[in-house]
Amino acid sequence: MGMIVHVHAARQNERVDGDCTNNGISAKVAAICVLNVDGPFKPSADYPPALMIRRATVGNVVIVPCDENGVVKKGWSMFGGNFGYTSDSRFAEKVRELSGYQFSFPVAIHDRYEG
Repeated sequence: MGMIVHVHAARQNERVDGDCTNNGISAKVAAICVLNVDGPFKPSADYPPALMIRRATVGNVVIVPCDENGVVKKGWSMFGGNFGYTSDSRFAEKVRELSGYQFSFPVAIHDRYEG
C-alpha cells in the first residue's frame, strides 16, 4: 500500500519538446504509487510503483521506479525532468524524514535509464 503522487511533467510545458525520461514511468502516467509513503492505495497500471529514497552518494531525495515488492531496478537512474508531489501531509513527512529539512518540496523522479 502507498500514496498516490501526481507527476508534474516537463512535457506539459510548451517550451519543452518531447520526453526527456528515455521512456521512463513518469512519461506514461499522470500519477505514481509511492510504496514507502503511508497510504491506502495499491500500485496499478495507472499508478506504477515507486519508492522515495535518499541517494547516499549526493544526499538528495528522489523517487525511483520499483516493482510491486519494492525492489528497485538495477542500474543507475537519472532525473528525466519530471517531479512528484502531493499535498498530503504523509508525503511531506516522508520528505522531511529523508531530507532532514523542516519543510516539504516536489521530488525529482529518477526514471531515466541508459544502457
